[in-house]
Amino acid sequence: MNSLEGRKSTEPKELNTNMRIADVVFSYNNSALIHALRSRGNFIALQKFDKAQAEDGRINELFKDFSSLTRPTAAFITFEEEDATIIALNLDTKSQVLGLPIKFEKASEPTDIIWENRIYTRTDYFFRQLVAFTIIGILLFASFAVIYKVARMSADIAREFPKVDCEAIKTTYGSQLKTYAIEDYDFVVANDGLPSSGALTCFCTDEMTKHYDTAMTSNYGHPQNQLICKEFESIQTEVFLWLNSLKYFITGVNYILRTVCILLVAWIGYPTETEKLEMTTKVTFFVQYFNTAFLLLLVNADLGE
Repeated sequence: MNSLEGRKSTEPKELNTNMRIADVVFSYNNSALIHALRSRGNFIALQKFDKAQAEDGRINELFKDFSSLTRPTAAFITFEEEDATIIALNLDTKSQVLGLPIKFEKASEPTDIIWENRIYTRTDYFFRQLVAFTIIGILLFASFAVIYKVARMSADIAREFPKVDCEAIKTTYGSQLKTYAIEDYDFVVANDGLPSSGALTCFCTDEMTKHYDTAMTSNYGHPQNQLICKEFESIQTEVFLWLNSLKYFITGVNYILRTVCILLVAWIGYPTETEKLEMTTKVTFFVQYFNTAFLLLLVNADLGE
């Protein structure tokens, strides 16, 4: 039994040379025509009939060189047996068809092929990818700059009124809390970005809770008649809006980046739907991960040391 298995594994399989073709699909030199017909259909759908007529003229010009449009550039052959595929892939011949050498390569299913993109060469793909990834890089840098600006602005505003223990402050200042709140207000106004002592926060929070209307209209004896609690509420609202705008901004930027990535990958012109879908998924994932996770982590990192 063992000798039989060994003989089976060492003896080469004899290929069936009776090659039968199940189907042949030709591709032609008609990429420009396909793009023109697609553009014409889009213009008709958008009811831009003047542009549709312009595309009609372009299509008529292309049909003048009908022999070029109908010249086959490749043949997608489906064999009935796998042996025929193996023989074709290993075929060494100097025969020619339409003045070009015969060369067999493993191909995707005809339904997976984007026919109008077969015109692009490897050099075309290189430069198209270079342009696409450069645009994505510029968008990511712009996103980083805006996120950094918003995050730092939010942090600077929030730093003016840090979280404090109001019970401890009330105990410390007692009946003089209003006086220290006025002084705290003057300090915050005169020293933009520096943190307050907390007296203004505790005093105005307490006053707005008990007598909101009075707090919005009273200056509490401020020398310049400033509405200190109204100004405090305005700053607090600004802090809240800036902090919450950041997450909505990131969501909006991710939507824009996703749309741009899909359009750029389609513009690159990959030859098959599988390659196009795979690259779209990869690029979109990495760009959104970079924009959401890495950039936000970098913006909030303490790089002072």
